[in-house]
Amino acid sequence: MAVFVALGAFLMTLAGGWVAQRVTDRRHLVLGLAGGLMLGVVGLDLLPEAIEAAGEPVFGVPMALLLFVGGFLVAHLVERLLSARQVAHGAGGGHHGGRVPQVGLTAAAAMVGHSLMDGIALGAAFQVSGSMGVAVALAVISHDFTDGFNTYTLTSLYGNARRKALLMLFAAAAAPVVGAATT
Repeated sequence: MAVFVALGAFLMTLAGGWVAQRVTDRRHLVLGLAGGLMLGVVGLDLLPEAIEAAGEPVFGVPMALLLFVGGFLVAHLVERLLSARQVAHGAGGGHHGGRVPQVGLTAAAAMVGHSLMDGIALGAAFQVSGSMGVAVALAVISHDFTDGFNTYTLTSLYGNARRKALLMLFAAAAAPVVGAATT
């Protein structure tokens, strides 16, 4: 059952990527809206809940906030290291207009990993109960459109060819199915 439901996530991810290919001139508006919504959910729902559930603070700072800042710093560091590596190899301002294709591929690979975890969560939820599976399926399928949109956009925005962007989009779409099948 979980694999069948994961096919809905597969289709939604592909639909998001298809829209990202078509909405090139207004893509920044959609990305801005998606980013704002994501920050709103994190700041107004997830972080307060994580702070409440966290154990002992470290030097007076809730562990959830430390992990949040640490995660941001790791992502920022990876992006900067990839950029510095590209510049050191002589491709800083070259044929990609200063963009670093490896950053886009790394971000897209992170989206694939995220989608794989969605599929594993979907499969595990259906093992717990049908109603739990339906709840997780609704959450996964409803946000997979933006996963597809972001995967295609991140890959192509950093100067990767359309073919690579489509390959990463397909990998992100297939990942929930693979994740659900492994549980």
